[in-house]
Amino acid sequence: MSPAEIVTFGRAVTLLGVDDLEDLYWSGRACLVSEFVDIPAYDAAFASFFLGSEADVSLESSEDPESPPGEAAATEAGAERTSLVDNTSVEHGRGEPEQEPPDPEPGAVASLFETLRRRSFSQWTEKEKAFLAELIGRIEVRVPRRCTRRRRPAPAGSSLDLRGTVRKALQSEGEVFRRSWRRRVVIPRRLLLLVDVSGSMSTQSRAMLHLAYGLVTSTLDAEVFCFGTRLTHTTDLLKGRDPDLAVQRASSGVVDWAGGTRIGESLASLLRNPIALRHVRGAVVMVASDGLETGDPDLMASLVGRLSRLAYTIVWMSPLKSDPSYRPLTRGIRLALPHLDHLVAADTLGDLEAVATLLPRLVSGIRSR
Repeated sequence: MSPAEIVTFGRAVTLLGVDDLEDLYWSGRACLVSEFVDIPAYDAAFASFFLGSEADVSLESSEDPESPPGEAAATEAGAERTSLVDNTSVEHGRGEPEQEPPDPEPGAVASLFETLRRRSFSQWTEKEKAFLAELIGRIEVRVPRRCTRRRRPAPAGSSLDLRGTVRKALQSEGEVFRRSWRRRVVIPRRLLLLVDVSGSMSTQSRAMLHLAYGLVTSTLDAEVFCFGTRLTHTTDLLKGRDPDLAVQRASSGVVDWAGGTRIGESLASLLRNPIALRHVRGAVVMVASDGLETGDPDLMASLVGRLSRLAYTIVWMSPLKSDPSYRPLTRGIRLALPHLDHLVAADTLGDLEAVATLLPRLVSGIRSR
């Protein structure tokens, strides 16, 4: 292959991304393969890197020199949509590869990510859950930014830096040749994640804690609370280098894990806590819950309303929203719905990707149902 073909393939990957393994395969095949006889070598290289497999997955082709041209053309046409992404080792319903390495190669993780991207967390096997930290760690979360009251020197700005201007004037015998400017500091907004760990959220709670781990260990100013029948601050428990160990430590520190759901009382505890209240003001609040309140629905709606007035925006992440037929008909979520800025699905990796894409574009006051 030539350098020009490699550059073309790099541009194609930049446009298409690396999430869809099938797009990645066909873009590479279109850009890097110029002869039909080179397809088996390309398939072997693609399988080795992206699928973590050394198996012979080459496309069938007729190499018999005596075969008629029409038969070779038919073979090529028949192989036109044969793709390595249909490998049986990662196909739905076929199970896992016979031997999974404890530390998968980047290509194997990419393939697994695409396979599990649209599968509900409740349908994951125990072997697949072992990759949960790695797969959720691939999701990049960014938040809206805000201007602080502090100002700092800048090449240009909206306000004149008098001290800096006078200081420069002293260097030129009092003549003002250069003016200094200051501008307001722009920083990311705080992020507050509330994770429902009740029994009805048992299949999603672990995934949400892995997402919380990624937020806590990132450069974001993030705080995490878990709630069921009571509120538990879990930010410090999620710190550490090992995500699985951190999530296990956080789940062990929550005494009401897989219990009942009292969202109203948990929010009351949150808003009574001065330290927690400081993180709520002007923050992006994410609530991972199905909204199945077993306590007082009116109390829940009242406190969600107060939370919305203090926060910059509220994103309610419900696994039930993944069902196209879902309607927020339970009394608790129905009363709280007018105070929510966004009600989004959170039952698959693809749903979490959509939430991560939504967050940087959030604007306070826009209601999205």
